[in-house]
Amino acid sequence: MTSDDCDDNSSQRAPGLAEICDGLDNDCSTATVEACPAGCAPLRRPAPDDKKVYLFCGNAASWAGARATCAGAQYKLVQIEDAAENLDAFAYARTVPFDPAETTNHRSIMWLGGNDFAVTTDWVWLTGEPMDYANWRAGEPSMEDEHCLIMLGAEGGLWDNRPCTEEF
Repeated sequence: MTSDDCDDNSSQRAPGLAEICDGLDNDCSTATVEACPAGCAPLRRPAPDDKKVYLFCGNAASWAGARATCAGAQYKLVQIEDAAENLDAFAYARTVPFDPAETTNHRSIMWLGGNDFAVTTDWVWLTGEPMDYANWRAGEPSMEDEHCLIMLGAEGGLWDNRPCTEEF
């Protein structure tokens, strides 16, 4: 039996599909180049969670800037569901250089999709869903003017809240 699909095990790969920045050959054509935002790379979680792909960018940006870069590539700021995913995101983030030309200084802080915009100290994901899992650093979340969530790579993937205008 034959199929017009180049990968019968993936709905994300078939002739005619749009090529997106996800590390897969979506349109089944080696002639099409995957276009990711400058300084960004897609990284896929290991099986069995390999349908979840992260876009890591080495360029510093505010929370809104990072969110816009993600949206432009059909991504959203990450929503961490459990300790295993937090560990994966932490490990992946440490592989992305700040500057694409630099290979020694790795990202130590990254924006996550959590915020407390609606109600201060009531942390939710961009979807509006409550955080069922959290990995706050001791004493966090703190300060009422810090409404956006970061992961601290230098502290093993612990979370902190920061002003949304800071650039990491």
